[in-house]
Amino acid sequence: SGTEPVVRYYAEAQDHSTLEKLCRYGEQFFKSQL
Repeated sequence: SGTEPVVRYYAEAQDHSTLEKLCRYGEQFFKSQL
């Protein structure tokens, strides 16, 4: 299914710094949508 790569990516992204980068990117993305 299309969600498998996403699940695999998040499984590999458990490193704290990587999650912090993802959160920062997501915050910037949502701000740009407002």
